Amino acid sequence: SAFEIAMDKVEMEQLKNEKIIGSFYFYDNRLALAYNDGKYGFINKNGDTEISFEYEMAMSFEETGFARVEKESKSYLIDDKGKEYLLAESLDALTVETMALELSYEGLKRFPKKILKFPQLKVLILKGNFIETLPAEISTFKNLIYLNLNNNELTALPKTLGKLTMLKTLDIGGNQFKIFPKEILQLKQLRYLGFSYNEYRFELPKELDV
Repeated sequence: SAFEIAMDKVEMEQLKNEKIIGSFYFYDNRLALAYNDGKYGFINKNGDTEISFEYEMAMSFEETGFARVEKESKSYLIDDKGKEYLLAESLDALTVETMALELSYEGLKRFPKKILKFPQLKVLILKGNFIETLPAEISTFKNLIYLNLNNNELTALPKTLGKLTMLKTLDIGGNQFKIFPKEILQLKQLRYLGFSYNEYRFELPKELDV
């Protein structure tokens, strides 16, 4: 019947859509990079737009929880809510408007003191370097919400770390900690702590509630 034929077409369309959606990589099982009408955006598993199609260039979300995008000749990191952080990928590119700095795998042996001149930073990614210590002036970053120091050479944290009162994510996995840095317990807003692949072999302190 005509009804059965119509239903078959609906089922075929549904299968086709499922195959298309199934070919996407969904960050956190929620967001996938998509392309429409010459611009990039992000969709959910229903194919609905979650982050609008307004970017000339975009990359999928990484394990950091951010995706790198570009529009109007400017680079940004965006979070899974679509909030934009103006991005610099070199010390020379830093300005008073920069909200995110990524210097991953740059061979850095020291924390670049120049960064301290930009206290407005909210996202700081220094993973994959050889940094052994953090300066006490790290407390300068009162607005910092995300700090990634994964895969460095850290053995301790400065006492002033506790002054990062806005910090929600701290990743210090893959370093050289032999004891748990108690300074972390002062971070009352912390929601995620990355601490795997260190020298530390004991249970985390009971006071840690993240």
